[in-house]
Amino acid sequence: MSELLAHLRETNDRHNRVWQIHFLQTLPVYMAMSTFDDLYQDLFGTDNGLVAYRLMQGFDNKTVEMGRALWKLSRQVLGSPMLSAALAESGASNVFAALEQSNEGRAFLADFHAFLDVYGRRGEKLGVGFITWIEDPSHAIRQLQEYISQPNLDFDSEMASLATERERLVAEARVPISAYPQNLIDKFESMLDYAQQATIISEDHNYYIDFGAIYQVRQVLLEFGRRFTEAGVLDDPQDVFMLTSQELRDTATFLPHIKRQGIVAVRTAQMAHFRQVTPPALGTLPPGPPPEDPLSRTIGKFFGAPAPEPEHTDGILVIRGSSGSSGTVRGIARVVESLADAGRLMKGDILVAPTTAPAWTPLFATAGAVVTDTGGVLSHSAVVAREYRIPAVVGAGVATTVIRDGDLIEVDGDTGVVRILSDQDSDARG
Repeated sequence: MSELLAHLRETNDRHNRVWQIHFLQTLPVYMAMSTFDDLYQDLFGTDNGLVAYRLMQGFDNKTVEMGRALWKLSRQVLGSPMLSAALAESGASNVFAALEQSNEGRAFLADFHAFLDVYGRRGEKLGVGFITWIEDPSHAIRQLQEYISQPNLDFDSEMASLATERERLVAEARVPISAYPQNLIDKFESMLDYAQQATIISEDHNYYIDFGAIYQVRQVLLEFGRRFTEAGVLDDPQDVFMLTSQELRDTATFLPHIKRQGIVAVRTAQMAHFRQVTPPALGTLPPGPPPEDPLSRTIGKFFGAPAPEPEHTDGILVIRGSSGSSGTVRGIARVVESLADAGRLMKGDILVAPTTAPAWTPLFATAGAVVTDTGGVLSHSAVVAREYRIPAVVGAGVATTVIRDGDLIEVDGDTGVVRILSDQDSDARG
């Protein structure tokens, strides 16, 4: 146990250093994208909406790479009647059992586990307490099945099209500014280069730091959980996440003499209680608009502005957020609180979620549009929606509580407006 405690100390030291790097790069990355958007609007006018971000699209990154790898696995399945039949099973456990019955199935399982080994160190949200795809591949299986259900999807062609459009828009932007002073031309080119590199870094850091580093810490903590369970001081390895760091070290030091079942039960009940509690808003926003400077604008573009209250316009309930990705789409709303509910999302449905993390990315190939409670134009939800060319309204505040699963809604990604078109439960909405 002393060696594991020493390993935990080393892991914490590495983790602290990784997160120092995280915060050293995060602000410059989002500042680069935001200030290029500011420059573009200064040069071409504020009515250009999200065009500046289209000059940053279509670059490979770890999120795109994961989507491509999963899509290639789906094409492998579509080319085999046996694999197609096996993946038609509803549950991951059934899928694995079916694949184990043949050499071809076992070969595919090897490819699938190789995929997980590279891209499976992610949970649906950030945090050591969230199960990863490697531990529970069912989320990856469900998203693979979604790709399989779209036989005409060509991931590589879509990405190539994004890159072609990007280069066309860059070339078009260079024409009018060619008559400008050279120092302004140089500023445009350098800021464009920084912004394009930043779009790659913003997604890659999710892979290496936000999920990759947390995965390593989770595995160390789970090893404590396994040993504590074997010693009888916990009932389940996952219960280790209910302990403070000091309680974990004390339990390990005096194993098996400190029982933790009681405190785990209390905290589990407390967690269940507070999941049902809406936290109160503390304080009030300062009067007037936020400061008009590059840093404030960047923060606003990432987190989004406070959403106004929903309102009725011409008898239709309207929710407003931030423009995340261009386009207007009508479809059936699917309110998805976690990836466990993602199987309800059908092709063309509108994904309505509190927010989305990189593990949610394959759902964007299925969704007709995205609406989130939180985030701004630089949030992960908006960035990925632009890469998948689907409309997005982000930072809509109460979307997941006001929009009902099954509603017919219209998403206008250019104006940041969501209209609830179905009239079911109209009286209850108020």
